[in-house]
Amino acid sequence: MREVWPSPSQFNHMIIAVRISNQTGGPTVVEARPLGRVLLFDPTSETTPMGDLPWREQGSFALLMAGEQGNILKMPSIAPEANSMDVTVNADLTDGGALKATCVLVLHGQEADEARAQKFYQDAEAYRRHVLGFFSGRASGLALSRIDSYDRFNQNEFRMNLTADSAAYGQSMQGRLLVFNPSILQPDRQVLPVNETRAQPIVLRAETYRKHVRIKLPAGFTVDELPQAVKEQADWGEFSLRF
Repeated sequence: MREVWPSPSQFNHMIIAVRISNQTGGPTVVEARPLGRVLLFDPTSETTPMGDLPWREQGSFALLMAGEQGNILKMPSIAPEANSMDVTVNADLTDGGALKATCVLVLHGQEADEARAQKFYQDAEAYRRHVLGFFSGRASGLALSRIDSYDRFNQNEFRMNLTADSAAYGQSMQGRLLVFNPSILQPDRQVLPVNETRAQPIVLRAETYRKHVRIKLPAGFTVDELPQAVKEQADWGEFSLRF
């Protein structure tokens, strides 16, 4: 909603504000004068734990219903570090180009909420198809042989363990040169429109993505050349990569 034009028709969803002591903190605690500090959470979201808010509610305006002490409050936008995806890949590569890899994804905050919702609202077979479809475009040439997921709801953490393999992930050049993509598991890419002029701003989610890949090379092979490190920083985000 817009703060300058509040309308009853805009208030179509309810969240709960609990008054707390001044010593209690958290990412969804706001000052609601004259009531004091309140903890916000959405009881209608079965996959979002207390202390978090769904993406669509962060940064929005809400009407605090407290009689004469009520007010319009701006909901907090949770820091990028709280919405994170950490990916760790360990792989073995043979001299013929075959690859076996284990992938561990640890998600927090709204990243965990989205993954949790997929499992919560689907049966086991539909969830498996969803996971296979999700990774089919991000693990080129790899076949997933095992998928395990673990939910630590109260810590707002969701973990996925994957095992994948490929008979021809790398290309062997006359048995002397082995060429392969070291990324193995590609990140989810957001496609943004390119226009000279814009009527509305692009709203980016506050999130953090980190990935660490370890690849064991076959005996007799060494790295010929490493790519240069890259680091880019802007007002709205930063990116770094090193080998």
